Amino acid sequence: MQSNGIIWVEGPSDKVYIKHWLEIWGDKDLVEGTDYQFLYYGGRVLSHFTADTKAQDDNLIKILSTNRNSAIVIDSDICGKKKDINSTKKRIREEFEASNLLCWITDGKEIENYIPYRAINSAYNSDLDRQCKKNEIFPNYIAKVIGKARFDKVAFAHRVIEYINDDNSKDILDLKDRIIELSNTIKQWNSK
Repeated sequence: MQSNGIIWVEGPSDKVYIKHWLEIWGDKDLVEGTDYQFLYYGGRVLSHFTADTKAQDDNLIKILSTNRNSAIVIDSDICGKKKDINSTKKRIREEFEASNLLCWITDGKEIENYIPYRAINSAYNSDLDRQCKKNEIFPNYIAKVIGKARFDKVAFAHRVIEYINDDNSKDILDLKDRIIELSNTIKQWNSK
């Protein structure tokens, strides 16, 4: 049996957070594997994908051939002197919008910029005193929490989501609005 729609994300930690936020603010009856499924495009590999149904380049992977009900979540990667998303992200956004599909480019640098600092403090018994800034590099932000160890995004995600809730997340950037939009998109897939 095929899922009714695909949420394209960069990697597995994105899936962990988005699924959790869908449980907080989305339709509680939505079921991963039936109503929607996550697929990974893997960061820079995004340049090899297209949502343009008329694309003639056989080297591009056609997202909508996998499932016409698709949404994509992309890290903006905007920080430092970089003030705008790259050309691949612009192209993908334009292609998704041209097909009336949801393209969510994070308001912060990456999905981790949405993680509430109070959840991190609870998960790691730490004392962060502020939210990660919009375009701050997340591993640098939590360096005093995790030390100099290599940052394992997936293990971190699984540890911290237990402490992420409506109260400590609802006012972070555009997070709640985008999750509600994604939930509504999934419900539309399932009403067809």
